[in-house]
Formats: sequence, structure tokens, C-alpha cells
Amino acid sequence: MKKILIKGHLSIIANIILIVIGLAGLFMIVNQKSPAVQAAASFCPVLDFEGEYRIGDGDWQPYVKGQHISATSGDVTIRGHFYLGSEADKMIVTGYRLCFYLNHLSIEAYHNGELYYMSDCENKYIGNISCGKIRNGNLIYPAIAEDTFEIVFKNPHRFGNGTAIDEFFANIYSGDLSALKDQLQEEFALQSTIAFVILLFAFALLGVTVFSTFLQIPQAKILWLLTAMSLFAGGWFYFGAESIQLWNGSIAITTAGYEISRMYYGFFASCLVVAFLNDRLKFFGKSFASLLGIAVAGLIMVPAITGMKIYDVQLIWMIVQAVVGVGLAILCVMNLVQKWYNEKSYKIASVFCIIAVAAMLADMAAVGFHWRIGAVMSKGFFVLFFVSALLVALKIIPTSIRQAIRAKELEQEVEEQKTAIMISQIQPHFLYNSLTTIRSLCRKDPEQAWAAIGDFASYLRGNLNSITSKEDIPFSSELKHIKTYLHLEHMRIRERLVIVYDIQEEDFCLPALTIQPLVENAVKHGIYEKPEGGTVTLRTKRVGDEIIISVADTGVGYDTSVPIADDEQKTHVGIKNVRNRLNKLMGATLTIESKPGSGTVATVRFRVKR
Repeated sequence: MKKILIKGHLSIIANIILIVIGLAGLFMIVNQKSPAVQAAASFCPVLDFEGEYRIGDGDWQPYVKGQHISATSGDVTIRGHFYLGSEADKMIVTGYRLCFYLNHLSIEAYHNGELYYMSDCENKYIGNISCGKIRNGNLIYPAIAEDTFEIVFKNPHRFGNGTAIDEFFANIYSGDLSALKDQLQEEFALQSTIAFVILLFAFALLGVTVFSTFLQIPQAKILWLLTAMSLFAGGWFYFGAESIQLWNGSIAITTAGYEISRMYYGFFASCLVVAFLNDRLKFFGKSFASLLGIAVAGLIMVPAITGMKIYDVQLIWMIVQAVVGVGLAILCVMNLVQKWYNEKSYKIASVFCIIAVAAMLADMAAVGFHWRIGAVMSKGFFVLFFVSALLVALKIIPTSIRQAIRAKELEQEVEEQKTAIMISQIQPHFLYNSLTTIRSLCRKDPEQAWAAIGDFASYLRGNLNSITSKEDIPFSSELKHIKTYLHLEHMRIRERLVIVYDIQEEDFCLPALTIQPLVENAVKHGIYEKPEGGTVTLRTKRVGDEIIISVADTGVGYDTSVPIADDEQKTHVGIKNVRNRLNKLMGATLTIESKPGSGTVATVRFRVKR
């Protein structure tokens, strides 16, 4: 148990060190600027657009910088030129390479009416592997002031990326794509760093959770939910980070990772909310969480079965998540206002849950109404929750682990006390029956009684330590106990008791006084009850890595299908205790086979300790 305690402290210290390293890494990465990044900043200037646009086959309208153009109302066509500089000093970027950002859009560029360029992103000829967000630098701007240059935006989705064209205009650069990646890497470093820190914390928490489960800490279930939520939240931040998208070559994997992580983050966050509801409300909370879990699992399977893009299931998920979120928020409010429920920590958790649900619903509304780009509210709240959970975990988890280790120590002490009680129940029987045998010899054969007393006294002096030992003893010591006992019994009933030793294996250990009571029962309840007596056979053998010990008698036997009466159970010395000790101390089994008139066989089986 001391080893477990040491391992517990080491596990706590190791996880704290990992978390500290992660936070230190966050600080260093956010604050450190490399010369290469600084030098690259001048290579990729931001471009502006001057011209007009139309939605579908509608009328052309002048484009005003910063205005919102919905990407989900139909195909959008823009016509005009990209330029560098201010309004007063414009320079069309003829021959320059354009680097642009596409959020689940495909584009077709036309120069003087002829198709000049077609993007890979969301290209219907490529399929689902092109579904996602991408930065592209393959378009070399061909137009001069007198030329006509048009770009047609095609959106295969009708929900989720309503601000995609706004994002396109906000992310037009001129220059080499690799230089742009270096330039943007610093700008988006905070996003990826937060993702890595969350994942680092989640894996550290996973180790603590596994250890806590091993120690059967009551909070282990909540730790598992927190771990799962943190893992998927880390995936959500990771796949959503712009810096990750810059370097990830597979946009489909990024999209799938983002959507799946976001959905399962919502599910496990909902389960965590349910864990903090009181018992009267937990049933309804579990119902909401089950509904969400079934919906998430089904929605993830839909693209695999139907070929539908996983990005297109988010509308259904948002509706279900919103319904579940509102339901859980109502339950959390009830959790707060019910006066009979006064658990302070759970009330604080309820407030966090209400705020989390509100943030999530606000982000869903933002996506639906094109209010902002990205899940700003949910991610911001999660960072706040993450820091709070980190502080709470550092305070509560070590204390809980120490309490669990102490509980294990107490449990082991109780088991040792039970074992001591069982041994104390066996020893009086052994001593009583041996002395009773000597007493009977005093009348029949005083000389034999005198010799028996001497043998028994020598036996007690030489083997008292083995009888009271808490550790396993060699089988040879147990065999000596048995031979002493049978010798005393043989002196008492003489030819009525025949003893056979078939010892094929004795190189093993076992708890003291576990086989001797079986032999005693064979004599007392088998041979004694038969007028003509019988034979007791003690046999040991090894089969592979298994030791088999059998005690057989040719006594009266009994019907094993008939329950033994309470008064008869008391006479069967220590069999129940022997079975319990064998099972708990060495994982052995004890089976009893008997037939009326033929005798009884008790068999012990266990594997040899290596």
C-alpha cells in the first residue's frame, strides 16, 4: 500500500508538472516573435477590391468595403479589380499572385469572359474531399484596367457559412503563399497554442482519471466526463485554429475533425451538466443527454451512409443541441431556486452551466443570422471554464486521491482483521480436537497418551509460529501439522483409520491451517460416522502451472444437493472460513464432492505464484 501511496503522489506531481510546462509554453509562444516571421510581414500586403456584385441573376450593385454579402442566398458574382494602396493612390496588381481564403466556397475566375481559374475547394468534380476551409495562392491576377475580371462564388451549402464572402474580402493578400503562412502563423499562434494546452491538460487529466478510477474515487465519473469534454474541446480548438488550417493538407479531415469534435464536445458538456443536477432533476437531464447522444451518433453516420457532406448536418445538430441546451438550462435554473437543495458547489456549477448554454445559443444564433465569424462566445467561455477547472482540479484531485488511498489502506486492514478472526476460529478447533483425542487415550492406553502428550507438546513448540503466521507457509509445514493430527487420531481409533499419502508435489506455499481442517472433517464426519472405519487419502500433484490438492475419505458421505442444517453446519469445522481464506489470499477454489455411502472428496486448485 505504501507503494500505491508513493505512485499516487508521483502521478499527482507528474501531472502538475505537465500542466505547468503547458502553461509556460503558452506564455513563451504567445510572447516570442521570431525574426523570420517579422521579416515575412512585408512580403504579403493586403489587397482591396473595387467594383460591383450581384446575387444570382439580380441587378449589379456597387461594392462598398466592409459591407455584408450573404453567401447563402445564391451564387454571388463580383466584377472589378484588386488593387494596392489607398483610395487616392491605387495600383492594380496585374501579374501579382493572389492569396485568398475560402470558407466552404468554390470560385470560378473569368478574364474577359473566358474561364481563367477554378478552385479545388468545394469543387463538385472532386467530391467531399474538397469540403472545408482553405487558403489558396495559385491565382495570378491577369487583368489590366481595361479588362473585365469576374469571380463567381458558388456555395454548395445553405447554412453555416453565410459570412464566407465577407471573409474572402477580408483575407486577400498579394505574394507567395508560403510567405503568407509565415506571416499569419504569428497572428494565429494563440489559437493553436490554446488548443495544444487544452489537449495537454486533457491527456494529463486522463492519467489522473485512470488512476482515480483504479482507486475508486467517487468523483471519477465526473473526471471521465471532464476528460472527454476537454479532449473534444481541444480537438475543436485544434481543427478550428487558422494556423492549423494553414499547414494541414487535407481540408476534408480538418472539416470532419472540427465538426465531430464540436458535436461531441457539446454532448459531453451536456453530460457534465447532468452530473451536477440534483437527484430529482437528473432523470430529465439524462433524457436530454441521451437524445443528444443518439442524434450526434446518427448525424456522424449519415455522411458515411448517404454520401452527404458532414458540414451539412450541422443545422440539424444545432437544432437538437439548442433544444437540449434550453432544457438543461431550465433544469439548472430549477437546481438553483429549489430551497431544499443547498449544495453550494453544485449551485456554482449550475451557474456555470447556465452561462455555457447561453454562450452556445448565442453562437448558434450568430451563425444563423450572420452576426459574427466563429464560435467566439462558446470558445471564450470554455477558456474561462478551463482555467477554473484547472485550479479546482489542482486543489481537489490530490486530496481525493489521498483520501482514496487511505480508504484502501483501511480496507486492507479490515481484511487482515477478518483473516485473523477466521484463523482464531480454526485454531481452537484444532487444539480442542487434539486434546480430546489425548484425553480419550488416557483411559484406554495411558502409555500411548503419555507419548502423545510429548509429541503434541513438541509439535506446539516447533510450529506455533507457523500456526499464527499471516504469511504463506511451505506445504511441508502444513503436511507436518496434518501428520501430527492424523497420528493422534490413529492412536485413538487404531485400525478403523487407514491413512494414505500420495504426495507427488510439495514445492509450493499456501496459507497456514487450510488443508488440515479438510483432513479433520474427513475423519470426524466421514470415518467416525462409519462403524467399520475407512481410508483418508491426501494427494497432491501439479498439472502445468496448477497445483491440485485433494482430501478423500471412504466414510459415510452425504447428499450435496440437500442443504446442510444450521446445527450440522456448526460441526463442519472451518470449511467456510477455509474457502474464504483460500479465495481471498491466493485465488484458490475449493470444491466438495460427496455421495452417501461412498465418501467425500475435497479438492483445492490454484495457480503457482511465479
